[in-house]
Amino acid sequence: MNAWSQFVAVARHEITDGFRSRWALSLLAMFLCVFVAASFGFVKYLKTVETELLELMSLETDAQPGSTTRTLCKSKRFQRMVGRMVGDPALAEEVLSHPPLAIFYGSLALTLAPWLVVLVSSPRIADEVARKSVRYVLCRTRRGTWCLGKLGGQAGMLAIALAASAAGVWLTGLIRMPGFEARATALSMLRMGSVAWIYCLAYLGLALGVSQLTRSPILAITLGLVGVVGLSVTSGITGHWAGAGWRQLLAAVHALTPQAQRGALWRNDPTFLVPAVVTLVTLGLFYFLLGHLRFARRHQ
Repeated sequence: MNAWSQFVAVARHEITDGFRSRWALSLLAMFLCVFVAASFGFVKYLKTVETELLELMSLETDAQPGSTTRTLCKSKRFQRMVGRMVGDPALAEEVLSHPPLAIFYGSLALTLAPWLVVLVSSPRIADEVARKSVRYVLCRTRRGTWCLGKLGGQAGMLAIALAASAAGVWLTGLIRMPGFEARATALSMLRMGSVAWIYCLAYLGLALGVSQLTRSPILAITLGLVGVVGLSVTSGITGHWAGAGWRQLLAAVHALTPQAQRGALWRNDPTFLVPAVVTLVTLGLFYFLLGHLRFARRHQ
């Protein structure tokens, strides 16, 4: 078998092994429970806010959940107000062009999915090293091919989990929101699920990178969580203090964190979206390869 065939075989085995060991089912259940529960809360909160808003304006309060918010999001005045708040009117206009439930799903996916990815994926390589089952695999394929196959399989499982969570949120809207914009919301959620998957690839690379540093699954999870926190803190500090002069270095560091690309993922303009996608994929491979440098040199 050539390297590509070995990569595909390892990736396919990673997915099937995940279902056999209930790891994949745990991942799907975790995503579904978190996203569906949050969407139920969001729909209820949305109805409460809209009721209060309509009462404040002395209007009828029997509007369907989401209808008032959707009308508000289309308002140019509201878009300008949000644009001033986020500092980017064009970004605010593109975000608010999506249905409310799609905005909620996209925001939730970009916020929570990286943590779930690290929790679930960080121990995958470390666990096989700890159980010494990796020895039977590495006698038939190279370490790099095996690790990349694990990365490919995990990416496939992540795509399935995000698709399942999107379906759960969409069904929640269909059931709980009369007059639900089914087609428009589905298309927007498909787009947001795709960019959330790309965003999470950076964290998946981090998860499997730290998994190659240790034989302990618990330590791998701990290192993964520390890595996510470290990236968040670094992004927040450098983004806040970036500016002219020597502070341009902080801006450069900020641009190399996954969080710095979140805003561009909402944009439809390829000049913003494509560089963000390339950066995130590159960051994921970079984190992964940092761990592989250690894994490739150690004895199993």
